[in-house]
Order: sequence, then C-alpha cells, then structure tokens
Amino acid sequence: MTQAQRTATGSRRGIVVGVAAVVVVLVVAVLLAGDSGSGGGEPLSPSSTSDDGLRGLVLLLQGFGADVRTAPEVPDGTVHVAFLVRDGLDSGARSRLRAWVQGGGTLVVADTSSPLSASTTSVIASSTVTPGACDIAALGDVERLDLGAPSISNLGELGDRFDATNASSCFGDGNDAFVVRRAEGRGAIVSVGSTSPFVNALLTHADNSVLAVRLLLPNGPEPVAVLSSAIVGGGQETLFDLIAERVAQAFVQAGIAFVLYALWRARRLGRPVIEPQSVQIAGSQLVRAVGALEQRTRAAQRAATVVRADALRSIRHRYGLAPDAPAEVVADVVAAGTGLDHDRVAAALRPPAVYDEASLVELTHELDVIRKEVLDDSRR
Repeated sequence: MTQAQRTATGSRRGIVVGVAAVVVVLVVAVLLAGDSGSGGGEPLSPSSTSDDGLRGLVLLLQGFGADVRTAPEVPDGTVHVAFLVRDGLDSGARSRLRAWVQGGGTLVVADTSSPLSASTTSVIASSTVTPGACDIAALGDVERLDLGAPSISNLGELGDRFDATNASSCFGDGNDAFVVRRAEGRGAIVSVGSTSPFVNALLTHADNSVLAVRLLLPNGPEPVAVLSSAIVGGGQETLFDLIAERVAQAFVQAGIAFVLYALWRARRLGRPVIEPQSVQIAGSQLVRAVGALEQRTRAAQRAATVVRADALRSIRHRYGLAPDAPAEVVADVVAAGTGLDHDRVAAALRPPAVYDEASLVELTHELDVIRKEVLDDSRR
C-alpha cells in the first residue's frame, strides 16, 4: 500500500468514526428528550404531570366542581380565591393584586419568598406537620400534613413557619405557624410554608388534599384562579434555568464524544510513516543565490560579506583549521599549500569595503579562483 493510499484510508476511517459518534449522540439525545417529554412540564405548572407539577391539584379542584382558571397577574371580578404558588410578579402587579385582596378576595400564597407572604421565623425540619394550636375553622379536620423530602420542595427545604402574632394560624403554637391567615382590607392573605402539599407527588399523602380543598374552596364550588408569573423580565429564572436538563446532558455527551474522538485521532498506531523531505540545496549554491539576491537589491557590501564568509568556512574545513581562525592565518595556509600570492589571498579574505557591483564581481571571481586552487591542493 502506498503512502497516498494509507493516508486516504486513515482519512476515511476518521470520517466514519466521527459520523458514528455524532449519530450516537443524536440518538441518545432524542431518546432522552422523548423520555423527559413523557414526564410533562415545568415545575409548579398547573399543566405539568411531573412530580413537582400541579396538574393533580387542578383535577382535584375540578372534581369538587371548581372552575379553575389561569390568570397572568390579577384575577377578574368573578374570582374570589386565588393561588400564588410562585411569585414572579413585578411591584406593579403585586400592588394590583393587593388591591384585589383588599376589595374582598382571598389570596393563598405558597411562595415564602414573596413580599405578599407573611414574615418567616423558622425552618421546618420534620416531614410531618400536625395542627398544634389552630384557630382557622376551615382547617379543623386537617390532622396531618406530609412535606416529603427536600428534593421535592422547590426551596430545597421542607418548609417554613411564619410570624403568627395578631393573625389566625394553624400547624404551630400561636406564635409561629405553618399556615397563617392575615386580614387585608375586606379580604385576607393566607401564607403557607411550602409548596409540597400541593404538588402531584404529595397531594395524596396524609391530609394534603384536604388542606388544598379547604384553602382554595372555602365556600364550596366557585371559580379559583391559579396565578402564573409569565411576565417578560419579571421572573426569577436565569437564561441557564430555561435550558432543559436533558438538553444539557446531551451537550455533555457530545463534549465527551468529541474528546474521545480527538484522543483517538491524536495517537498514531503502527509503524512510523516516512514523511517527504524538502529538497536539499548545497551550501555553496545557497550562498550564491543569496549573493545574487543581495546584488539585485544593490546591497553589495552585505552580499560581499556573505560570499567571503562562505569561502572562509570552506577553506578552514579543507585544511582542518579552527572555525574561528583569523583571515591572515587562513591566507598563510592557502599561500603555502597552493602557491598563490599571499597578499592576493589576504586581500580577498579580509573584509575591505565593497560599494559597487564591479567590486563585488571582482571579489567573487577572486574567491572562486582561491576555492578551486584549495580544492585541487587537497586532492594532491
């Protein structure tokens, strides 16, 4: 197999391996994307069927006859109960929502970081919460709540307690509680210390579903608004938060495949390949070419220096002299070995000034004569 054939075979093999790696990554990414699509949706979304979605809550309320609506900011006048599960509203929207509450609406807030929520006092470390001191009549039959594990909570913790002074509360001791109801004008804001009781994975645990119905349908079947925070620039998510986890995993796999391919291509297997060598030019020819170039640029002095240095190097090598032997010593040796006039040789080897082309041609002729005599002397 020739060198060209080996190169072509290696190139085809690299292309095949690269295409195969890309195909494998794309297939895995499609499979993973399909798998994530079956889970269904964004966390805390009313349409999401994943563990941290709220589709189960919507179906539960609809099962009790509620008209569940999704409002972008503030419910209309026909809605008296609203659920704010994640506050991504701006200050203007919050002001309008507070005005709606003061007009007689009831707002249930499960986002403990929301300015509309009560002030937090402590963190709940237990997954089970019992009523304790409870003076909210609607929650009288709620005996136990299951907050699950920290991975299910959107805050990375089980829950919070709020300041319950001068307010109705439940699941606490009267000073701080998991649920706090505070009057606001003709309406009220009910603060809940976690979103966990409302998500799909935990809605059927303990009395979580009872809590949801009692808070969101306090007066029986009626319209309920689940507030969404889909306001441009009003959310708390970053650009990277919008990238699906499966997409990020696909990019990581593509990066790993690229690194493996690069490592495979970087190592040469088998016997060393003989690379074509550049054309070798004799030293004297190179010097003549450089001298001719210098002559064409009218740099006579620089060309004379190059030609004279090449002649000295050749003569020193022929007679076994030191590489830095002075020109006078070289002239003595050449005169003794060839019979040439000492002053003539010394004049050619010493660096006199050369200012024109005629002097350069004369110097080159003298050096060629000396070089030929030295070569003939070495053959005797």
